[in-house]
Amino acid sequence: MSDKPGHFKLADGGTLFLDEIADLPQFMQVKLLRVLKDGSFTPVGDVKEGRSDVRIISATNKDLRKQVQDGSFREDLFYRIVRMEITLPPLRDRGNDIVRIAQHIVAQLNQKYGQRKVLDQSAADMIMKHHWPGNVRELKSALETAFVLAEDRIRAENLNIIDLRPETRDILIPDEGIDLGNEVLPRYYEAALKKTGGNRAQAARLLGMAPHTFRARLKKLGK
Repeated sequence: MSDKPGHFKLADGGTLFLDEIADLPQFMQVKLLRVLKDGSFTPVGDVKEGRSDVRIISATNKDLRKQVQDGSFREDLFYRIVRMEITLPPLRDRGNDIVRIAQHIVAQLNQKYGQRKVLDQSAADMIMKHHWPGNVRELKSALETAFVLAEDRIRAENLNIIDLRPETRDILIPDEGIDLGNEVLPRYYEAALKKTGGNRAQAARLLGMAPHTFRARLKKLGK
């Protein structure tokens, strides 16, 4: 058995961040409660008790109060960790901050891969229109994919943003349209048709192609 120190031992005298704390199983909630009560814990594979003095910062996107009521989260643990709450609004409520966050993510990707790519206005407009149920993780994932596909500018057509709400399972297309080039992406065709109320000529213009090309591709797809 490895004698590698655990997180609580390593964080002794400092701060430990616990993400997704609402998903902690009941048996782990008991162990965490013990540490928070008296600072004691028993490392895995050991019989000797250890001690740790740490500050806990936890995060969740779930309603802990509701989980306390339904019994999935311990009430005594809840009162131990909820000393001060900071509520972060979801991306959809952040207004223009969404674009600033997106630009920051692109800057991080540029630094990581030694590139100098920028966020195009068409991509920024699409980002503003999406409701981002997955918040920053969804935005980061979309931008990481777009970063690979884009050349010097990350454009709307590089963002494969899919709306998973039951009533609108479509890719979002900005009002000024996008350029699919020679790509054959059925979901974009469907989204363009929905946006234009079924008008094929207008849908073709949204996708940057000639109407006859659009009709031919629809026919090829059996639509």
